[in-house]
Amino acid sequence: MSETTRSRFRFTVNEHGDGAPWVKLEPLNPRLLPELGEGFFGFDLKPGVSHEQAKKLAALLYESVESMTFTKL
Repeated sequence: MSETTRSRFRFTVNEHGDGAPWVKLEPLNPRLLPELGEGFFGFDLKPGVSHEQAKKLAALLYESVESMTFTKL
């Protein structure tokens, strides 16, 4: 039997040590995903993606994604 958990996420832009942007995904209610613990997900972006493009992507994801799911088998 599988168990699926859904959660809304916050998408924020962060920078690697070299200044390259990446998008951090943090659950708005961490208690819904206890498997994640104190952790988070992230998207590494392709070389050349600007900080401004990353901010637009993060905003689009937040506006467009209702929830993300985690299914434990």
